Amino acid sequence: MEQANFNVLEILCNVYGKVEKSKLSKEKLRKAQKEIDLLNEYLGTSSIQSVLFCVIFSLGYKRRGSVDLEDIAAYLETSELDIVRYKKDIDFLCEKCFVEVEESARSRSKMPMASSIFSINSILSDCIMNNQNLSSVNIKKTTLDRYDFVKSISDLIENRDDDDLPFTWLKRKLLLAEEKSCDLDFVKQTKKAIPEPEDRLLFYEVCDDFIQTSRRASDVGITLNDIYGSTRLMLTAAHSLKNGENQLIKDEFVSLTKGGLFDDSEITLTEKGKQLFLQEDVGLFVKTVSDKDLLKPENIKSKSLFYSAEVKNQIDFLQTNLQSEQLRNLRQRLDDINMPKGVCALFYGTPGTGKTETALQIAKATNRAIMQVDISQTKSCWFGESEKKIKEIFDKYRQLCKDAEQTPILLFNEADAVLSKRKDVGVSNVAQTENAIQNIILQEMETLDGILIATTNLANNFDAAFERRFLFKVKFEKPTIEAKMRIWNDKLPWLTPTDSKQLAEAFDFSGGEIDNIVRKATMDELITGKHSSIEQLMLLCSNERLANAERKKVGF
Repeated sequence: MEQANFNVLEILCNVYGKVEKSKLSKEKLRKAQKEIDLLNEYLGTSSIQSVLFCVIFSLGYKRRGSVDLEDIAAYLETSELDIVRYKKDIDFLCEKCFVEVEESARSRSKMPMASSIFSINSILSDCIMNNQNLSSVNIKKTTLDRYDFVKSISDLIENRDDDDLPFTWLKRKLLLAEEKSCDLDFVKQTKKAIPEPEDRLLFYEVCDDFIQTSRRASDVGITLNDIYGSTRLMLTAAHSLKNGENQLIKDEFVSLTKGGLFDDSEITLTEKGKQLFLQEDVGLFVKTVSDKDLLKPENIKSKSLFYSAEVKNQIDFLQTNLQSEQLRNLRQRLDDINMPKGVCALFYGTPGTGKTETALQIAKATNRAIMQVDISQTKSCWFGESEKKIKEIFDKYRQLCKDAEQTPILLFNEADAVLSKRKDVGVSNVAQTENAIQNIILQEMETLDGILIATTNLANNFDAAFERRFLFKVKFEKPTIEAKMRIWNDKLPWLTPTDSKQLAEAFDFSGGEIDNIVRKATMDELITGKHSSIEQLMLLCSNERLANAERKKVGF
């Protein structure tokens, strides 16, 4: 560490003592000229700049870190206007990063420097304390990171509300704060993405609440009141949000929970908003997919499936297009013609016909993991929670796509609840919630950059809005007699062709129902040590369905 040729701190103390009540007159400053010259040499400044620096530095300790125009004028026993005459010298100290300036959160003044608060750069302060020569260090402007920045804007909003200051004051303070942090990439990117200061104010506040609150969201009524104060401005902003006319909503930086704006409604960051704010930290704030919800291809057991010729052709075509090279080419071609790059497939039809198993086998064949979603778990009795859970599912899937070498498959198994026809919102709050969930899924499917497979048993109640968003729609029907014979032979290879034909013709079973019989036959084999006879299998088949089993009357 290269040391200065003299004791810098001692010189500062001497100058500070000699310029008190000097009114910056040349005659009184002459008494300290020798020490001032040494400071000029150390800082590379003029005499008046060195004196102003010395006063700000020394008063900073007395004022616990920062001083204003009034403090400087009082010490020098002159007027604030006299100090303003040296604005260019103070600006020079700021440009050199020796002095940092910020605007007082509580000042209403629009006069130059009237609301300025000055402090000494912490790196320079350390150099002076250590008597270190400035030529050996790099004095940089102390800048906020994005988290500190949004916190500072939130503090401004709070001060506006506490002091009942006008909204115009808040907008002016925002612009000054952005100017001070103009080198911060987050500020640059936000100003480019969100041109209007009014929209940026709301965005910064939502960002801060996302970090500060456990719900990762802002209460709409409280937030708008804090920002605007004025009832008229607040209601105008509320209508803009609710009607989807607000630019933050249009550009998908924030989203709003449905319902009355001033009745527990919340506003939070979308995936796009999180990317803008959190940048490389976004993965820390998006819930990861647990092993319980993620099925890796190596953990999927191979299974023989039997389809009709038509269904087999459709499945083979889908599986071929999901192979790595083919999918990459397909996505590029779709992107070139400005069409959605996501691949959405719907497997619908009779229960037990292999819809879910087909999705699993496609995943294994294409070496893709499956993110499984239980739609029933997204339903919540709390207003707005179901919508948030659905959004979290897609957020997690997007993050999973970024982290995975192979694009995984998002599987909505038994998605009857969300693919059914939308209900009249006047019927119930449940209907309103289900419609809101459907709207989110429809929007996500429109912009999907991955693979989604949904299975449903209720094709007759299928909502038309979903139909066009599924690129593949495969109908699974109960197997033909020939297909059932192949299934029986595959599951119980010791059956004779006559036995398998007899079972296939006697019982109109799906593949899932045949699986149940096979499991019970396996249990019997473990007990008796021998295969079930055709008669035993016929008995098991007869008792498979509730309609054929003895029913007991329930009652008292």
